[in-house]
Amino acid sequence: MFEHSPWVVESIAPFRHFTSAQDMLDALVQAMINAPEDKRQALILAHPELGEKIKHIPLTHASLAEQESAGLDQMSDHDYKIFHDLNTQYRERFTIPFIICVRNHNRDGIIHALNQRLLNNKETETIKALEEISMIAAHRLALHLNALHVSVPKNLPEHGFTLSTHVLNTADGKPAKGVILALWQDQKKIFEGVTNEDGRCPDLALQTGSLAFGVYQLVFYVGDYFITEGHKSATPPFLNRITIEFDTSASLIETSKTPHYHVPLLVSPYGYSTYRGS
Repeated sequence: MFEHSPWVVESIAPFRHFTSAQDMLDALVQAMINAPEDKRQALILAHPELGEKIKHIPLTHASLAEQESAGLDQMSDHDYKIFHDLNTQYRERFTIPFIICVRNHNRDGIIHALNQRLLNNKETETIKALEEISMIAAHRLALHLNALHVSVPKNLPEHGFTLSTHVLNTADGKPAKGVILALWQDQKKIFEGVTNEDGRCPDLALQTGSLAFGVYQLVFYVGDYFITEGHKSATPPFLNRITIEFDTSASLIETSKTPHYHVPLLVSPYGYSTYRGS
């Protein structure tokens, strides 16, 4: 849960049982914050340098999986040098490793965040490091509970999230009507629907309601859509089925009781993009 720091989990053991995953996470974060400064500092220093030849240094299984999720295990020599140089600048400036919840970012996003945070002062970065560690812990807790088939959390709908999407045909500059989509979790289909004339799917939010935090996949069947739209270049389709996997576990530590996730798709026959909207 906390990098090479079992004392965080051990410190809340006397206060179990917890009524929800949120209560457990709150207790863990509070234990970290209330710990003596030397323990907090040791926790921060226990984190590895991101991208630093991760195959050749000892990492926890969780840390390795997180870095692999952002592609940090497959960097070119050029990208590795960028990470190495930025990590060196950061450590020389703040005397701690750069910490970020990599599951919330891709490689380019991490580099951008590194450049931006180099402009902060040490106090700000120490606080930011603990905030990022909290988000990392939220992801790891959700993964642990999902592995045990425990919802995160199931009995408190107000602690879930709502979901919507919007599909835009960027090749023709219009909403994508008639795109079949499906929502999956743990290899189980939760919802299937089709976009309306505005490219939206209102039934997605209406039928799924409040969803438990965790990892989901939105699957868009765009190949048939572009064939129907008369794009001859899309036969056979270059992009047939697009899967967007997203993780809402970070919202376990957000103040909003029911955060909303809007996951749009901007798509053409040969490319697509997405982002977290509102």
